[in-house]
Amino acid sequence: MQRMLPGMKNEFTDTPDSIVADILFRGFTDALLADTTVMTMARAESLFKEKQTINKAAKEEKLYGANREAGRKFLAENKRKDSVIVTPSGLQYKILKQGDGNVPQATDKVLVHYEGRLVDGTVFDASKKHGDKPASFPANQVIKGWTEALTMMPVGSKWQLYIPYELAYGERNMGNIKPYSALIFDVELVGIEGEEKANTEKENSEKKENAEKEKTKGKKTSSKRNKK
Repeated sequence: MQRMLPGMKNEFTDTPDSIVADILFRGFTDALLADTTVMTMARAESLFKEKQTINKAAKEEKLYGANREAGRKFLAENKRKDSVIVTPSGLQYKILKQGDGNVPQATDKVLVHYEGRLVDGTVFDASKKHGDKPASFPANQVIKGWTEALTMMPVGSKWQLYIPYELAYGERNMGNIKPYSALIFDVELVGIEGEEKANTEKENSEKKENAEKEKTKGKKTSSKRNKK
């Protein structure tokens, strides 16, 4: 119990509650002895879970409440702009360039160039940081806001996405992306992996088919001439 105490105390940092060592040891001893004088085990577990929930909310509000509100304020103002489109999920986007290619399915592997920013303009990631080639990944294995946008974008398009935290990383702390962060992305959909190869194979097949037709046509013409 002595070794566990520091970690348990740390859980209550930045919350309205704290752990009093003597009371904790008394409760631990009562549990071992099945002593229900103060409260039953069931009541103790219920109370502890209730406190955990309340304290978690209070801690997150203290640490990240301002970050969440900054995102909400930005999105509330941004959606009023004429060029911004808002979907039922809350995703906002602006079309910078409209492509005319195919629209990916959720299971397709897409090729994209992108830059990601916080609402204060801080760039936290970009495809160019990882090389000149576009990033490649399945459309359904990214944050929800990306999946929704990618499955609406024709290849060749470039959109600016404004993503609420619920469609981004939510409550997770991603290092330079704090919990409850609204995010902005410039996304250019370069292609769908495998599509270019399929198109090339189709073109080659059509060329071969046309060549065969021309060859057959030539043979028929030659045969008619010989008969004359």
